[in-house]
Amino acid sequence: SEPESRRTAVVPDPPRHRTWIVSSTPEPDAHGQDLPAIVAKAMEGDTIKLRPGVYSGGFTIARGLKIVGETPTGPNLTCIQAVEREVMTIRAKGVSLENVQILQHANTTGTGVSIAGEAEVEMTHCVVQAGGTVGIDLTGAAVLRASKSQFTGSIGFSLRADHQSRVELTECEFTDSISAMKLAGGARAELRGCKFMRTGINDGYAIHAVRDGTRALGL
Repeated sequence: SEPESRRTAVVPDPPRHRTWIVSSTPEPDAHGQDLPAIVAKAMEGDTIKLRPGVYSGGFTIARGLKIVGETPTGPNLTCIQAVEREVMTIRAKGVSLENVQILQHANTTGTGVSIAGEAEVEMTHCVVQAGGTVGIDLTGAAVLRASKSQFTGSIGFSLRADHQSRVELTECEFTDSISAMKLAGGARAELRGCKFMRTGINDGYAIHAVRDGTRALGL
């Protein structure tokens, strides 16, 4: 047999992350039009690129994925929407959302985006507009890091954090909300350069922090 000193360890190739292209209309270079189906197929570390258009939500992200809209501003926006249900539920670390508008059509109780467990989400240049009672709901040890994004909760909270979850917001805006943010259960929030406009309406709050170890720090 080969001497021990001459044996070479075989290092496996790193996994190849795939980029999926999703279009709201049939296009020859796209992998499909059904965003929930592509999310279900994508593997850890994959990127999903969305062409401008409107896509159906109602899906769960259970792996670390990056979902990116092609255009951050302008008339050709990328929108993910749902009616009377959550637009998306996130249960994984390493999730990134960029250049997307998340829209929940509802006038009843409900959540736009649920981030739970030990999920960690980064959000950049996004808009979350919820017609239900909560725009983004964090529970467990979930973490949200958002920058240059906008949050609106027309009949309730734009963002609610509970159960030791953590929120880090940089240059974000809260608009047209009865209460922009609620913190409870020891949740923590750190805000840098954020704006609150037309929030706390109808006897609501800009930031509602329950005294149970909850902390909100503004910089």
